[in-house]
Amino acid sequence: MVSAMKEKNAVKLASLRAIKAAILLAKTAEGANGEVDDTAIVKIIQKLVKQMASGSDAFKTLGVSVTDETGQLRNATDVWYETLEALSQVENETQRDALAMEIFGKSAASLAGIVDDGGESLKNYGKDAEDLGLIMSQDTLDAANKLNDAI
Repeated sequence: MVSAMKEKNAVKLASLRAIKAAILLAKTAEGANGEVDDTAIVKIIQKLVKQMASGSDAFKTLGVSVTDETGQLRNATDVWYETLEALSQVENETQRDALAMEIFGKSAASLAGIVDDGGESLKNYGKDAEDLGLIMSQDTLDAANKLNDAI
């Protein structure tokens, strides 16, 4: 059931963990205390998916398409990174913050500094986290889910 919910929302658990690990590494590199609030990250992703499903005008303003050519919602991880890139292109900081708040909710404040480079460092940190073994691959998580379902 949980696996079906993850698929429905187009957010793979491995992607969520990669985003969390990337934010952790980015914040640590910025001199933060090395902690990332899981609740804030989950809220950010939930709000993103909710805004995708509702067809929020903020995505249109940013030029980010949330549906594919068949009208189905796109993968939320792809939309996440495209949204960060688009936000980095908004020169007016007040407008950028307002759009981020609309898309990601109040927890968008925890992304301060991350959108500046369009999420590029976040992608790199995510790759580093995966290479360091800080996150499990989606294949490993899928196998664990199958085993759990079989039990």
